[in-house]
Amino acid sequence: MDSFPVSIIVLLVFVLIARLLNERALKQLSIEEKAKLIDLFSSQRIWSYVTIIVLLGGFFAAVHFKIASMGIINSVYFALIFTVLGFFSYSAFKKFDEHNYPKQFTRLYLYSMTLRIIGLCVFIALLYSSF
Repeated sequence: MDSFPVSIIVLLVFVLIARLLNERALKQLSIEEKAKLIDLFSSQRIWSYVTIIVLLGGFFAAVHFKIASMGIINSVYFALIFTVLGFFSYSAFKKFDEHNYPKQFTRLYLYSMTLRIIGLCVFIALLYSSF
């Protein structure tokens, strides 16, 4: 059996649970804190989209021009994804701490990010388990 559909379903389950945790975290905030949150991350949203476009463009260019074997390209690509996720998570945690967001909110947000990263790890493991 092809492991791709199973890996996608598992990834979506992890993302859904992480999203639910994120929603629960947002309920911990006042209206003013939520508004401040939007302002805090407005510039990061732009850079996250640029980063995604650059990573995807780089991946497809590397595959198209056969810069290296698929194993190396995938390894570098996934390592970069984990690095970017780690950087954005650390950056968010730092902003929450600097702006004195409630600890319960920060904790739930970090659980949410951790679940996304674990989901991505499980996705990759399932995807390559058939090879």
